[in-house]
Amino acid sequence: MVRFVVVGGGAAGWITSHYLKRNLDCELTVVHKKENEIIGVGESTTPTILKVIEDVKSWQEDSKALIKYGIKFNDWLRPNSEWYHLFEDAFIKDDVDSIEYLRNEHPKIDTTTFNYYHGDFLVKCKNNIMDTKNNSIPGYGFQVQADKLGLACKNELEGEYNLIEEDVTTVLLDKHGIHSIGTENHILHADYFIDCSGFERILINRLSSFEPYEDMIANSYIVGKLDKHKKRPYTVTTALKNGWRWEIDTQDRTNAGYVYCDHLTSHEKAMEESGIEGEKKSFVSGKMKDIAIKNCISNGLAQSFIEPLEATSLMMTCYTVEKFVEIIKRGKRIETLNKIMDKFLKHTKEFVKYHYILSERKDSEWWEYWTEQKSDIQDFFERSLKNKRYCKKNDTLINHYNIASMMVGYECLTERKRI
Repeated sequence: MVRFVVVGGGAAGWITSHYLKRNLDCELTVVHKKENEIIGVGESTTPTILKVIEDVKSWQEDSKALIKYGIKFNDWLRPNSEWYHLFEDAFIKDDVDSIEYLRNEHPKIDTTTFNYYHGDFLVKCKNNIMDTKNNSIPGYGFQVQADKLGLACKNELEGEYNLIEEDVTTVLLDKHGIHSIGTENHILHADYFIDCSGFERILINRLSSFEPYEDMIANSYIVGKLDKHKKRPYTVTTALKNGWRWEIDTQDRTNAGYVYCDHLTSHEKAMEESGIEGEKKSFVSGKMKDIAIKNCISNGLAQSFIEPLEATSLMMTCYTVEKFVEIIKRGKRIETLNKIMDKFLKHTKEFVKYHYILSERKDSEWWEYWTEQKSDIQDFFERSLKNKRYCKKNDTLINHYNIASMMVGYECLTERKRI
């Protein structure tokens, strides 16, 4: 029986623990602080969440989840513009998918027509219809309270794991990686140690180093709850002068945040511009050089962080543990995970980055940095188009529909753009 020790009791730790226990014959120990700090920022998910926690009976109610059909982008292309990135792709005909059809037949299609053409998610968004009875591909995600989502996974595992609510005080290494970890009252050995300790990176920092994304200049955010609670089946993101703001509705609250660069604007100006009062929180975008090394795997914020929204982080968490389990079942070396995740993270980070670069805005230092940055967008699109990927149920990887949605939203198929 394989022995796992998971360090960290946030959403990443409990999602990882739950998936391991449900898919492997294993002995599981979870170690986390008694007063565990939850870093909850965006609190939304992509369709892949259902692949990982679909058997957790009460997770939707426990995490106060609302269905999420996609994301609405306000003012990103230019002020007073809007477009929706939705989780559906209904068009596959004669081996021609959405993006190929658009390029060949409708190169100047607008984003509203594009979304109506593919299904009924846009109608549901505009009318706040929350219907889970549909067969759209890849499906839908959810807007959740991330800490409560983790607790739902924890509760589902009751009696199936050992829990140690103590700080990790020692990490002993040997030629195989981590020999053991110590807490105040325990010495723990395992076949695999999984670091879900967030930005502390208690284990993985002993074996590898963090590599920042130097070109991603956002490094700060404010997060808070809005007094006015709405229930919309989509996430709202709004580009502002010095950054961007999100709004996410769950069953009982609306969470909002603002992402910016503290080298270009002050915390006080960020609060004024966003309308959100709160403490400044800092982050560094990047990833571990080695996501898996010897007998240690990093997941969640301990592995990588592009920027809020949390949907990206939770997606990475789910995808990492899914691929790790596949590797274990096939008897491969865990370093195989590095190649898989490096490719996925690079493509996802580029996808996020081009949401800035494709903007027309130049009304601040923030937007000037992005829109004047030397871009290899042509290469990005061509590489994305060369590897044909249709949508699948509960899809994780960026596919042709994701690329098509961004190209239409940013008018890349019109004469305005150089694509």
